Amino acid sequence: MKNNKQRCLFSFAYIIFLNYISPKFHTSSFKKFMDYTYIIFEKIAVNFEMLNICYINLYQELVEKEVKLSNISYDDSVLIIGCGSIPATSILVSKKSNAKKIVSIDYDLKAIKNAIKFTNSSNFNKNLKFEHANGQNYSVKTFDVIFILYGIKKQDKILEYISKNLKNTTRIIFRTTNDSLIHILGGKGFLEKYFKIEKSICSEKLNDTISFLLKKK
Repeated sequence: MKNNKQRCLFSFAYIIFLNYISPKFHTSSFKKFMDYTYIIFEKIAVNFEMLNICYINLYQELVEKEVKLSNISYDDSVLIIGCGSIPATSILVSKKSNAKKIVSIDYDLKAIKNAIKFTNSSNFNKNLKFEHANGQNYSVKTFDVIFILYGIKKQDKILEYISKNLKNTTRIIFRTTNDSLIHILGGKGFLEKYFKIEKSICSEKLNDTISFLLKKK
């Protein structure tokens, strides 16, 4: 009972911060602050079961929509860029799609070590693989689906690199917020410069979060 109350309290506090406080701030400078905040939080929360379970649950609705949007099947190879210390998206993609191969990368070596330790100590699907790598030069030609998560640095450079190196049939899920899309990348025009925008979905739980399905031009 106590743990359930703590989980509810954490979820409530997290959603209040994400949905009502952070949207009031704009510009790339605040995004950098938010990114560091998430990184620090994940590195702390990974050591507490209650916190990491709550954190993963917060993304269930969004990832389920993203899996359907990208039509992931068992035969697909999936790359997730920017997995973090608590690889919520990686774990949920595995659970909701059962894709045969899911590779998650992060430029933060500590985050990768935490992610490996976290998944090894839990009963998660063993098709998860984690690598310390940079999304700006990682080979993407063999992947059927690529997730580019919100917290990564240099989103513009990674999107440009991927657009030039992916295969024709690859589906890309680009997760962002409306504010970041406009103030950091310059709006949908930036995406349309490199990709065809097929569809987009919005999260009902994570306010202002939007995921685009992109394909090669």
